[in-house]
Amino acid sequence: MNLTENAQIRPNPSSHAMKWGMVIGACFAANFLLSASGIAALSVLTYLLEAVILVLSWRVTRSYRDTECGGVMSFGQVWWYITLLFFFASLIGAIVKWGYMKWINTGYLDDLFSQTMLLLEQMKVELPEAAVEQVEAMMTPTQFAMQSIFSDTLLGALLGLIYAPFLKSKKPLENGETNIDSDSSAQ
Repeated sequence: MNLTENAQIRPNPSSHAMKWGMVIGACFAANFLLSASGIAALSVLTYLLEAVILVLSWRVTRSYRDTECGGVMSFGQVWWYITLLFFFASLIGAIVKWGYMKWINTGYLDDLFSQTMLLLEQMKVELPEAAVEQVEAMMTPTQFAMQSIFSDTLLGALLGLIYAPFLKSKKPLENGETNIDSDSSAQ
Protein backbone atom coordinates (compact mmCIF):
# COMPACT_ATOMS: atom_id res chain seq x y z
CA MET A 1 0.00 0.00 0.00
CA ASN A 2 1.48 3.35 -0.90
CA LEU A 3 1.44 6.40 1.32
CA THR A 4 -1.06 8.40 -0.74
CA GLU A 5 -3.67 5.63 -0.57
CA ASN A 6 -3.33 5.53 3.21
CA ALA A 7 -3.37 9.26 3.84
CA GLN A 8 -6.67 10.85 4.66
CA ILE A 9 -7.25 14.37 3.51
CA ARG A 10 -8.24 16.44 6.51
CA PRO A 11 -9.84 19.82 5.97
CA ASN A 12 -7.83 22.85 6.94
CA PRO A 13 -9.74 24.65 9.70
CA SER A 14 -8.08 28.02 9.07
CA SER A 15 -10.22 29.23 6.17
CA HIS A 16 -13.48 28.20 7.86
CA ALA A 17 -12.35 29.71 11.17
CA MET A 18 -11.31 32.92 9.40
CA LYS A 19 -14.72 33.34 7.79
CA TRP A 20 -16.68 32.70 10.97
CA GLY A 21 -14.08 34.48 13.08
CA MET A 22 -15.00 37.66 11.20
CA VAL A 23 -18.63 37.19 12.23
CA ILE A 24 -17.73 36.55 15.87
CA GLY A 25 -15.22 39.41 15.66
CA ALA A 26 -18.07 41.71 14.63
CA CYS A 27 -19.86 40.57 17.79
CA PHE A 28 -16.70 41.31 19.82
CA ALA A 29 -16.52 44.78 18.26
CA ALA A 30 -20.20 45.50 18.88
CA ASN A 31 -19.82 44.28 22.44
CA PHE A 32 -16.93 46.67 23.05
CA LEU A 33 -18.69 49.61 21.43
CA LEU A 34 -21.84 49.02 23.48
CA SER A 35 -19.88 48.82 26.72
CA ALA A 36 -17.73 51.84 25.82
CA SER A 37 -20.80 53.94 25.07
CA GLY A 38 -21.36 54.57 28.77
CA ILE A 39 -25.12 54.23 28.30
CA ALA A 40 -26.42 51.77 30.88
CA ALA A 41 -29.29 50.51 28.70
CA LEU A 42 -26.88 49.69 25.88
CA SER A 43 -24.37 48.14 28.25
CA VAL A 44 -27.00 45.60 29.27
CA LEU A 45 -27.03 44.39 25.67
CA THR A 46 -23.43 43.24 26.10
CA TYR A 47 -24.72 40.26 28.10
CA LEU A 48 -26.96 39.30 25.20
CA LEU A 49 -24.04 39.61 22.77
CA GLU A 50 -21.87 37.43 25.01
CA ALA A 51 -24.57 34.74 24.94
CA VAL A 52 -24.77 35.08 21.14
CA ILE A 53 -20.99 34.59 20.92
CA LEU A 54 -21.16 31.42 23.03
CA VAL A 55 -24.06 29.92 21.06
CA LEU A 56 -22.60 30.93 17.71
CA SER A 57 -19.24 29.38 18.63
CA TRP A 58 -20.96 26.10 19.47
CA ARG A 59 -23.09 26.05 16.32
CA VAL A 60 -20.26 27.05 13.97
CA THR A 61 -17.95 24.39 15.41
CA ARG A 62 -20.66 21.74 15.16
CA SER A 63 -21.39 22.78 11.58
CA TYR A 64 -17.69 22.61 10.70
CA ARG A 65 -17.46 19.14 12.22
CA ASP A 66 -20.50 17.87 10.32
CA THR A 67 -19.96 19.55 6.94
CA GLU A 68 -16.19 19.81 6.56
CA CYS A 69 -14.96 16.89 8.67
CA GLY A 70 -17.58 14.30 7.83
CA GLY A 71 -18.79 14.29 11.42
CA VAL A 72 -15.41 13.25 12.84
CA MET A 73 -13.33 15.54 15.07
CA SER A 74 -11.09 14.67 17.97
CA PHE A 75 -10.92 16.61 21.22
CA GLY A 76 -7.75 18.35 20.05
CA GLN A 77 -9.20 19.27 16.68
CA VAL A 78 -12.29 20.83 18.30
CA TRP A 79 -10.08 22.71 20.75
CA TRP A 80 -7.80 23.97 17.99
CA TYR A 81 -10.72 25.05 15.78
CA ILE A 82 -12.35 27.07 18.59
CA THR A 83 -9.00 28.62 19.51
CA LEU A 84 -8.47 29.64 15.87
CA LEU A 85 -12.02 30.97 15.68
CA PHE A 86 -11.43 33.21 18.68
CA PHE A 87 -7.99 34.27 17.44
CA PHE A 88 -9.42 35.53 14.15
CA ALA A 89 -12.35 37.12 15.99
CA SER A 90 -9.95 38.85 18.36
CA LEU A 91 -8.10 40.43 15.42
CA ILE A 92 -11.32 42.06 14.22
CA GLY A 93 -12.22 43.17 17.74
CA ALA A 94 -8.73 44.56 18.34
CA ILE A 95 -8.79 46.61 15.15
CA VAL A 96 -12.10 48.19 16.18
CA LYS A 97 -10.87 48.84 19.73
CA TRP A 98 -7.64 50.37 18.45
CA GLY A 99 -9.48 52.63 16.00
CA TYR A 100 -11.97 53.69 18.65
CA MET A 101 -9.25 54.64 21.12
CA LYS A 102 -6.97 56.18 18.49
CA TRP A 103 -9.49 58.36 16.63
CA ILE A 104 -13.00 58.32 18.11
CA ASN A 105 -12.53 58.56 21.87
CA THR A 106 -8.90 59.41 22.51
CA GLY A 107 -9.54 59.88 26.24
CA TYR A 108 -11.04 56.42 26.73
CA LEU A 109 -7.92 54.86 28.23
CA ASP A 110 -7.28 57.84 30.50
CA ASP A 111 -10.85 57.59 31.80
CA LEU A 112 -10.49 53.83 32.24
CA PHE A 113 -7.25 54.30 34.16
CA SER A 114 -8.79 56.98 36.40
CA GLN A 115 -11.85 54.81 37.12
CA THR A 116 -9.62 51.86 37.97
CA MET A 117 -7.46 53.91 40.33
CA LEU A 118 -10.60 55.33 41.99
CA LEU A 119 -12.00 51.83 42.46
CA LEU A 120 -8.73 50.60 43.96
CA GLU A 121 -8.74 53.60 46.31
CA GLN A 122 -12.30 52.83 47.42
CA MET A 123 -11.30 49.22 48.05
CA LYS A 124 -8.33 50.49 50.07
CA VAL A 125 -5.84 48.68 47.85
CA GLU A 126 -2.45 50.34 47.80
CA LEU A 127 -0.19 49.77 44.83
CA PRO A 128 3.47 50.73 44.72
CA GLU A 129 4.02 53.93 42.74
CA ALA A 130 6.26 52.07 40.29
CA ALA A 131 3.43 49.62 39.48
CA VAL A 132 0.99 52.46 38.89
CA GLU A 133 3.46 54.20 36.58
CA GLN A 134 4.10 50.97 34.69
CA VAL A 135 0.38 50.33 34.17
CA GLU A 136 -0.15 53.93 33.09
CA ALA A 137 2.67 53.66 30.55
CA MET A 138 1.04 50.54 29.08
CA MET A 139 -2.29 52.29 28.55
CA THR A 140 -1.89 52.99 24.84
CA PRO A 141 -4.33 51.96 22.08
CA THR A 142 -1.79 49.56 20.59
CA GLN A 143 -0.99 47.90 23.94
CA PHE A 144 -4.70 47.63 24.76
CA ALA A 145 -5.45 46.06 21.36
CA MET A 146 -2.56 43.57 21.71
CA GLN A 147 -3.70 42.62 25.20
CA SER A 148 -7.22 42.07 23.92
CA ILE A 149 -5.93 39.73 21.18
CA PHE A 150 -4.12 37.70 23.83
CA SER A 151 -7.03 37.65 26.30
CA ASP A 152 -9.69 36.86 23.68
CA THR A 153 -7.59 34.05 22.22
CA LEU A 154 -6.99 32.67 25.72
CA LEU A 155 -10.73 32.86 26.34
CA GLY A 156 -11.27 30.87 23.14
CA ALA A 157 -8.74 28.25 24.24
CA LEU A 158 -10.51 27.88 27.58
CA LEU A 159 -13.92 27.72 25.90
CA GLY A 160 -12.49 25.08 23.56
CA LEU A 161 -11.55 22.96 26.58
CA ILE A 162 -15.14 23.18 27.80
CA TYR A 163 -16.81 22.56 24.42
CA ALA A 164 -14.44 19.89 23.07
CA PRO A 165 -15.70 16.93 25.14
CA PHE A 166 -19.23 17.61 23.92
CA LEU A 167 -18.45 18.38 20.27
CA LYS A 168 -15.86 15.70 19.56
CA SER A 169 -17.12 12.78 17.53
CA LYS A 170 -15.50 9.61 16.29
CA LYS A 171 -18.57 8.42 14.39
CA PRO A 172 -18.39 9.24 10.66
CA LEU A 173 -21.53 10.51 8.98
CA GLU A 174 -23.36 8.26 6.52
CA ASN A 175 -25.88 9.14 3.81
CA GLY A 176 -26.71 12.68 4.83
CA GLU A 177 -26.87 11.84 8.54
CA THR A 178 -25.82 14.54 11.00
CA ASN A 179 -24.33 14.44 14.46
CA ILE A 180 -26.48 17.39 15.45
CA ASP A 181 -28.89 15.47 17.65
CA SER A 182 -26.29 13.09 19.05
CA ASP A 183 -23.49 15.62 19.53
CA SER A 184 -21.51 13.45 21.91
CA SER A 185 -24.08 11.44 23.79
CA ALA A 186 -23.10 8.23 22.00
CA GLN A 187 -19.45 8.46 23.04
